[in-house]
Amino acid sequence: LIALGPIGFIAFLGALMLSVTNAIRLWSVMRGTMFVITNKRLIDIEYFGFLKRERNEMEFREIEEVILPKVSIVKRVLGLGSIRMNTLDHEEYDMEFTGIRQTKKIKEMILEIKYVLEGGDSGDGMHERK
Repeated sequence: LIALGPIGFIAFLGALMLSVTNAIRLWSVMRGTMFVITNKRLIDIEYFGFLKRERNEMEFREIEEVILPKVSIVKRVLGLGSIRMNTLDHEEYDMEFTGIRQTKKIKEMILEIKYVLEGGDSGDGMHERK
């Protein structure tokens, strides 16, 4: 781009600024978000500045499906992904954990807890299936 002269240099600076802006946005979202998995519910806490925070909860019995959506190349390189939880009540996803590692393992854990709470086997070989 720089070989194109002033126009190429301006395009290079624009692309650089866009990349830096997206990196800062991703960092601030990851830094200001906390995901909690308890034995009864999923909790998503997002912090906006020092005083404002938003808390969303979803009980395991409400979960209809757990989806691992496709992620961008940048997130894939960083080893980050997303998990979406849907209920029967809504057409779009109801809760999303973003910017997390080991998404497959966390998805399996969510589904295992849901299965156990519904009266199923824990999967550890300690219980017999009905």
